[in-house]
Amino acid sequence: MLYASLEKHNRKLSFNIIGVIGSILALLGGTLYAYCTLKKRKLNKLKEHFFQLNGGLLLQQQIGRYRGTNELTKIFTVEELKEATNNFNEEMVLGEGGQGTVYRGILPDNRTVAIKKSRISDPNQIEHFINEVILLCQINHRNVVKLLGCCLETEVPLLVYEFVPNGTVYEHLHDQTKSLRLTWKRRLQIAVETGGALAYLHSATNAPIVHRDVKTSNILLDHNLTAKVSDFGASRIIPLDRSELTTLVMGTLGPEAYRNLAVHFLSSMNDGRLLDIMDGSIIDEANVKQLTDVANIATHCLRLKGEERPTMREVAMELEGINTVEKHQWEKVNLSSEETETLLKATPSSSFSVDGVNRRSMHSGSDTLNRISLSLTSGR
Repeated sequence: MLYASLEKHNRKLSFNIIGVIGSILALLGGTLYAYCTLKKRKLNKLKEHFFQLNGGLLLQQQIGRYRGTNELTKIFTVEELKEATNNFNEEMVLGEGGQGTVYRGILPDNRTVAIKKSRISDPNQIEHFINEVILLCQINHRNVVKLLGCCLETEVPLLVYEFVPNGTVYEHLHDQTKSLRLTWKRRLQIAVETGGALAYLHSATNAPIVHRDVKTSNILLDHNLTAKVSDFGASRIIPLDRSELTTLVMGTLGPEAYRNLAVHFLSSMNDGRLLDIMDGSIIDEANVKQLTDVANIATHCLRLKGEERPTMREVAMELEGINTVEKHQWEKVNLSSEETETLLKATPSSSFSVDGVNRRSMHSGSDTLNRISLSLTSGR
């Protein structure tokens, strides 16, 4: 009987202990749940605060205002971009600059994107930022990096761009192995594509966009070495009446290093030493005239007074004209004596001479070039 009483006491004690442990676990679980809930609620409030602070409501209004824009402008959540970048892992960093860090990300649909995380956010520029996002998302030019959307749930907005996999023009120029791929023909094509993209931004968009930070490190290359203008962090949208144009484009040569480079180039041009400062790997007798023509365009673009500089449309047309001539070097090929004799036999005597054909052909080519190109001396 004593044994039964002791067993009953132990069983009761065990139940009490289990009850206490269960209560403690329930209390801990409830506390943890409450903590997680409060933390999640706090994070959601913080994200909502940043979303409103970064102009999220304005962006939603603008998206609704522009017909079709909602198919182009995507507002990403911070969770989507954290997942895409493995929580912004350092291994996903593509590059860092004065304005921020760029990460490589993989979206759920397996698209690779570039995510720019800026360092500074100016609350006074929110409306401008939103208008710029709307406008840049609508740009569809093969030589401009496509802006896919943004995330406004962080302290500083995140911008999501298409991923361009082959580095920058700067990297190719300063890497001995990569630079071998940048023949003169390819460099001229990159200049044509860049000029065309900038001309498009200046004059073909709903509101003109001035990049204000064009340099070789901001021109990306894809696998085919096609140029894509990127990094619009310093860009400005010009009102359609262009009343602010003179205050936004100051005509300075930029930082000291770039100013020295520009002065060195202009000095060499004045002294007739252009070829002395050129990359020797791209110089040959066949393209000296083209090199000189492009250098002359650069000289005009470095004029301090804006009215003395050509517009980007004029620059693009001049470069395209030079490139067109380069593509049609067959016009300079002389006929062999056998070919000449064959043509003479096949051509009626009452027609025109071979010499006449050559002159007419070259004259026609010149007329075509003149129609393509605008004189730089006219400026704008």
